[in-house]
Amino acid sequence: YSDDNIDRGGVTNYGISERFNNGALTKDQIKNLTKEEAADLHYNEVIPNVRERWGDNGNAHIGAKMADIQMNFGRSGSVYVMQDALNRLGENISVDGGWKAGGETDQAYKQAIANVGEDEFMAALQEAQLSRYEGIVKNDPSQERFLKGWSARSEYNPLAN
Repeated sequence: YSDDNIDRGGVTNYGISERFNNGALTKDQIKNLTKEEAADLHYNEVIPNVRERWGDNGNAHIGAKMADIQMNFGRSGSVYVMQDALNRLGENISVDGGWKAGGETDQAYKQAIANVGEDEFMAALQEAQLSRYEGIVKNDPSQERFLKGWSARSEYNPLAN
């Protein structure tokens, strides 16, 4: 549990933050979440739409990584990270946070996975996630105290587990 007034995500417990739950839970409800309740929220709220986008093509590890990223950056923020990763792999797509089935990002994702495979794609995704954290700190130096933890989070690799 964290209630750090500098943390832009607000009150956070087991990855459920005040900022990204859109007011569905009060601060006290977040504080009192059990690990099981948080897991249920992740499983029922985050995982289904992430799996639809990134995991249904046999890429469960990428889907798991994207779920982690979405829990931290929200839906469009996770797409920004994905788009940055795709451009790092040589795709030339807009970085706008937008995604739709069959659209530019979806097609580039499928092509990149086919071209480089999951390992190289995962590395690009981790780099893009870290870059986003570094951008947060650059724009708001008060957030630097969180960079070590964010860096560790960006290194999370479901392929290694």
